[in-house]
Amino acid sequence: MDRQTRPGRAIPSQSLGDLVTAHEQYGRVESREYIYPIALDRVNRALTLNEGLRVSEGIALLLDSWNRRFYSATGTAFDKQHINSIDRLFERWRGTLVAYRGRRIESLAYEDGPQIQVIFNAFEALLGKVGAAKALHLLAPRFLPLWDNPIAGGYGLLFQDWGTKRR
Repeated sequence: MDRQTRPGRAIPSQSLGDLVTAHEQYGRVESREYIYPIALDRVNRALTLNEGLRVSEGIALLLDSWNRRFYSATGTAFDKQHINSIDRLFERWRGTLVAYRGRRIESLAYEDGPQIQVIFNAFEALLGKVGAAKALHLLAPRFLPLWDNPIAGGYGLLFQDWGTKRR
């Protein structure tokens, strides 16, 4: 996959210390942080246990808290129909996403790019760019990073140019 950066900016490399410091700062100012482990646990349980849980429930927990601006801005209803649409979308890509779930980001190969882009575009059509990135991360947390506009910007990436606009 090609990565676009802002003119004249290289993608910065982050040291472990930088990441730890950023995480600590985030924890001091972000009141919604507690939602992430709950949402991740719900997705994990839905995929590994036979408890009648749905993957969409975990995704919905995170998106309702962390991506509310998308729903307000687009007028997209966050209702049962929308959550059912998330389930259908996941089921369409279940095999590939479960395979990604078993991988780590270090295993990412150039050949993965086209398939990831197709899946991202499908999720973006329903959830928006940031919602797609967050949902896909919950489904394959060690392989697909958790991105949003500020994170992408911090790496010099033009996240607003990703997804369906790039077709």
